[in-house]
Amino acid sequence: VISIQIIIATGLYFFLNYLRYILVITQLVVIGVLFYRFTIDQSIIDLKDTVQQKKEIVKTVSPLISEAKRVDSQTIEIKKIVVRQNLQQRLFDYIQSEFPASVNLSQFNLDENKLILIGNSSTPKDFHLFYSKLKKDGRFSVVSLADLRKTDFGYSFTLELDGFKN
Repeated sequence: VISIQIIIATGLYFFLNYLRYILVITQLVVIGVLFYRFTIDQSIIDLKDTVQQKKEIVKTVSPLISEAKRVDSQTIEIKKIVVRQNLQQRLFDYIQSEFPASVNLSQFNLDENKLILIGNSSTPKDFHLFYSKLKKDGRFSVVSLADLRKTDFGYSFTLELDGFKN
């Protein structure tokens, strides 16, 4: 019985002496966790503020981005039109440089790459040379004589040219 009392007394003495150290260490851990929690809470608040700022920036810049996209699409369309116009201008310049003086045009229809020339020639030789030159140059994928008639003033023709190549 005495040994049990001694063990209990020793355990109680040990427990009471070291309990204060255990309590101090526990309090230090709790205070450390509390300060860590303050820093975590502050970083969460900072991140929320940053997210809100980013949302405001996106909201402000959104109309500018949509306007830039609209302008970009218009620019692409303008480039397509300019390329098409340049091709048509080169086609027109080529035809004009090769066209004989003795041949008269009554209509000049130009759609994308297709050109229809309607006119008349006083001599068949000049028109034939022009037609042969167009076929031989290979600048058009299709050179076709759609209509050729003799009239009182010479020869009336309809010439279809398609697929102009630079």
